[in-house]
Amino acid sequence: MLYGKELVESIQKRCKIQPGMLVNSVNPGNGIKKLALVVELSPGCKFDRDYQEAEEHIFYKCEPFDGTPPFVDYVCNMEKVS
Repeated sequence: MLYGKELVESIQKRCKIQPGMLVNSVNPGNGIKKLALVVELSPGCKFDRDYQEAEEHIFYKCEPFDGTPPFVDYVCNMEKVS
């Protein structure tokens, strides 16, 4: 059984979004998209156990391209840009 950093890394490997990818972060409340670069795993991203679809609950720090400050968002709110 994995714990701590090793558990997060194991879940992150299954994730469709990875650092270095260009994404549209979609605000679920209003549907507005923000183009951003995924920079790194958020330091606050922690899991106490693995579960089905945990990779959708990974959250990353992102750098937007519109001049607004960096933000953190969940993978489930991101769409990969081709």
